[in-house]
Amino acid sequence: MKRIGKLVHPLTKPIENVHGIAGFSDWKFYAVFLLYSASFIAFASDPFFLLRGGVVFQQGMITLLLAVVLLNTLHWDFLLFGKPSNANLLLQLFSYLPGAFFIARLFGKATKPECVSKGEIILDTIKKANETIGFMPIFPSWLTDLFCNWKISLVFVLLLVVLSLNIRKQFKVAAVYLFLLIPFLAEITGKRPEHLIIGTVLFAFGLGLQFCRYDYVVYFERIDESLRQSSSIDTLLLRSIMRIMSRLYQDSELSENDVREIVSDVYNTGKAPGNEYSDMEINQIAAEVIRKMIHSFNLVHIQQSNRGAAMFPNRRLFIYDNALRGIAVFPRILVVLLFVVIWWISPIDIFPDALPLIGTIDDVLAGMATMLMLSSSIKQETNTLNR
Repeated sequence: MKRIGKLVHPLTKPIENVHGIAGFSDWKFYAVFLLYSASFIAFASDPFFLLRGGVVFQQGMITLLLAVVLLNTLHWDFLLFGKPSNANLLLQLFSYLPGAFFIARLFGKATKPECVSKGEIILDTIKKANETIGFMPIFPSWLTDLFCNWKISLVFVLLLVVLSLNIRKQFKVAAVYLFLLIPFLAEITGKRPEHLIIGTVLFAFGLGLQFCRYDYVVYFERIDESLRQSSSIDTLLLRSIMRIMSRLYQDSELSENDVREIVSDVYNTGKAPGNEYSDMEINQIAAEVIRKMIHSFNLVHIQQSNRGAAMFPNRRLFIYDNALRGIAVFPRILVVLLFVVIWWISPIDIFPDALPLIGTIDDVLAGMATMLMLSSSIKQETNTLNR
């Protein structure tokens, strides 16, 4: 086992410096803390949040929920800002202050009395409709805000569905970026955007300074754990596996030719001219490397792609086994389920139910989106349990 560690450590050494902020003695901790604090002060000074001379968060529960779920995902599911522990975790939690005001500034609309009244009328209508079938739901007071800002609620659900799809993380991050960029550009063209711009710049600098792809660490830690299950492994096999897994992290998939080229490079390096392995021998060695990676170490799987049969890394290698990840993932599921249930029982529809066939399209789409998200989430959690 020690021999395995000696072989693996030099190959995984580069990941040791990407854990994020080293600790409370790291100057970046205090720099990020000050940037988040200054950003929060800038947002709180915005007249948008001022009411009778004081700071009042009157943008509704939906905007606060959106901020929490979005930051949970970036911090603890995508692991973009270092390992969620010690100094990193403290800064991640502290980022919720400017983050909540930032989201509210972009999406929140002050809850007006007439909007509350409208929301209460809608809920009363739902209650009366359900009384006829003997079911009387109990609605919390903040639920009216879902109907006051129903457009935000709908966009929120669509974003949650995208975050839960089984697609590459880069596409999800790009979706979040566009999701925030479009309303930001719209707001800075409005009146008095100074506080929004200053707060956003400070917040972005803080996030940039704390940015750290800890998912990269998790990926190679999982590989290390799998390789240590073997009582013996030779150096060339180990180097081939690490080279392949490094390429898979970058490219997501490798063809059979890609694997064969890596194996050939590893096994023929240092060989005297004329003593290299033949193509047939390389093919046999590559086949054995692939077999062990699949069956002995459970690192990869083979499936069809647009390039034919290709090798893909197992999803479990990207999963961070921690309660915080559950806090990031499961609220997304619960929120979407809550929204789709409310959508089904509410009298609000994109297409009126009175229209034949067309009237059910929005309800069907809501159900399909929910099932797609649940299916993707269940697959990811199954991969975690089977690791």
